[in-house]
Amino acid sequence: MAAASTIFYYRARRGRLLLALGDVCELCGSKDRLEVHHKIKCGFDHDGGWHRLIHLEAMLREGRREELQLVCFDCHSQIEPHVGRGGCAELMAQSGGLEP
Repeated sequence: MAAASTIFYYRARRGRLLLALGDVCELCGSKDRLEVHHKIKCGFDHDGGWHRLIHLEAMLREGRREELQLVCFDCHSQIEPHVGRGGCAELMAQSGGLEP
């Protein structure tokens, strides 16, 4: 699969997941920079991207929606202070993928 079509496919699947979760931050109502928060630590050591998306889709199929919370980046940062400090979020901010 070409890189462009892989990105399109990933974004389409992620979009369907966000829509299934409500497509709005459950805390403030924002529709910007949405992320999925595990209310209960999942114990699944994933590296983000595809692995995380597949894991979250599986949780929905298993009827575990109550363990997930759709939040915007700002609310997620308040729930878990480590969000946005290092890892994928920092790399994306450096590459222009997220606002600093």
